[in-house]
Amino acid sequence: MRNMYEHPAYVPRGIMKVIPFWEYRYPKTFIRIGWVASVSLLILGGILCAAGYWWGAVLFVPAAVRMWVAYQLMQFVQS
Repeated sequence: MRNMYEHPAYVPRGIMKVIPFWEYRYPKTFIRIGWVASVSLLILGGILCAAGYWWGAVLFVPAAVRMWVAYQLMQFVQS
């Protein structure tokens, strides 16, 4: 019996719900956009926290989610 993770086109259902369908058309572009956006959010959040605006820490959550989505898309492209 074949393992479902060995198939190169296999994408888990949870990932399919998180990553929009248009990101599968040009995955390398959206991987770059995702990393740039998440690094920008991390820098902005760090600057806001350093200036005393602690609500800037809220920006770390969408940055982490976007990094995770870009990583999952990168794993899909490599398979």
